[in-house]
Amino acid sequence: MNPFHDYYGIEWYLILLAWSAIALGSHFYQVGFAVRLIRLGKDDDRFNSWKQRLTEFLRDWLGQRKVVQDKVAGYAHALIFWGFLLLVSDIVDLGTGGLLQAFLSNIQLDGIWNLIVDLGYAMATIGILIALYRRIIIRPAKLKGASIEGPLILLAILGIVLTAFIVEAGNMIGEETKYNPWEPIGVLFAKQMNGMDHDTIASMVDISYWLHMVLIGGFLIEIPQTKHSHIIGTIPNVMFQDHDPMGTMIPLQTNETNEAVKTDDLDFDNLTLGVNKFADFTWRQLSDGWACTACARCQDVCPAYNSGKTLNPMQIVLDVKDYGREHGSLLLTGKEPEETIVDRFTPDAIWACTTCYA
Repeated sequence: MNPFHDYYGIEWYLILLAWSAIALGSHFYQVGFAVRLIRLGKDDDRFNSWKQRLTEFLRDWLGQRKVVQDKVAGYAHALIFWGFLLLVSDIVDLGTGGLLQAFLSNIQLDGIWNLIVDLGYAMATIGILIALYRRIIIRPAKLKGASIEGPLILLAILGIVLTAFIVEAGNMIGEETKYNPWEPIGVLFAKQMNGMDHDTIASMVDISYWLHMVLIGGFLIEIPQTKHSHIIGTIPNVMFQDHDPMGTMIPLQTNETNEAVKTDDLDFDNLTLGVNKFADFTWRQLSDGWACTACARCQDVCPAYNSGKTLNPMQIVLDVKDYGREHGSLLLTGKEPEETIVDRFTPDAIWACTTCYA
């Protein structure tokens, strides 16, 4: 049994199309708004060394090399991330009424695909449970006082996973129950559901399918508004990471060929020292705010923060993003808000930085 039928006379795909249009429309509007804000930043030529950058991208983004340095939170995040990548194809299949499954069946690849998806969901489930245990039971110092947003998102992802298993199990149960050996987790759910009243199972599958799709759509709407923007933001963050040695001096001004202008030739009327406004950051620096996961690893190793100073490097990065989001409509018109970016940081926090590059 499956959920692909009409509801009160309305075809299922029409309902899904309407919800998808709302979710995707909101998602892309917000992503576009963020991109426009980031493009206000100064030029920063990082479009070079493509072979090295691709290698770093595969190693650090796909391989989660730096993330897993934290043995608990890092591996939990990696499992959720890898699981999420694997389940994307299943979301496409459910959203198209099983067209992907039918196509793969024609070329005899549906079995291995089902196994990969099942393993992906299982990995995500393990990662979510570890992350919830860490946030709710262990609660390390840096998570104390954290908003409830993190646990709620984890529960939402868990809901996406569990509802997928119920739909998967429902597909195995019909007039003649057939357990699919390529879907071991789904089989476990199917065995628990088998024996229930037919109408009960049908209702469970229908409710699970639509809850699955509502949660996915809600997640798409939520991503650009919260720290989960890092799902998208880490792509340019990793791809265009620094290649220059730490501490490399930045020219006060550059010419048309991006070369440093000599002191005698500086245009002092248009010279900006440091950062005085949002657009004084480079586009790459601005993008960091949307890539930050609020994991607090930078906070953990900051000597200023650990000595009791007001500087919190993680908060600085997030403040840049929040400032842009709050004043974005004005900034995009070329005007400056009454509140400056320096006001958001506070001078004490800025002067507490030792430029240690920890």
